[in-house]
Amino acid sequence: MKRNASTWLCITCLLFFLAGYGGGTETSSNSASSATQGGNPPKTVELKLSNVLPDDNPTTQALQFFADRVKEKTNGTVEIKLFNNSQLGGQREAMEGMQVGSMEMAMVSAGPAAQFVPTLNVLSLLRARNICLKPSTGKRARS
Repeated sequence: MKRNASTWLCITCLLFFLAGYGGGTETSSNSASSATQGGNPPKTVELKLSNVLPDDNPTTQALQFFADRVKEKTNGTVEIKLFNNSQLGGQREAMEGMQVGSMEMAMVSAGPAAQFVPTLNVLSLLRARNICLKPSTGKRARS
């Protein structure tokens, strides 16, 4: 259940990132209407998504589903290209790549991400709290 929740949390974060992504697309309503009226076709935006997990991992499969849905919902104007199995480096390299602009998205756990965004350390504290409280709430603790 926890793994499933973390997968959906990551997908939600990716959706928020994608919703805020505006680079490379035309923003004026005139250009969008001219594309549908026989003008130039809309530009395709390709986003790189780095992932350290193998292809058969459920999280990777969820990312592939996400990429397919984005392509479907945007009529092919936004395409997410997955790079699994650490093809673009580890999680730290992915975060650095996003900083310099060589990739747009990455599947990163809270630990490496907290090195770049210190407020994410609160996620590690919540996990540590659950681990510390677990022994005190078990069957032996109540007897």
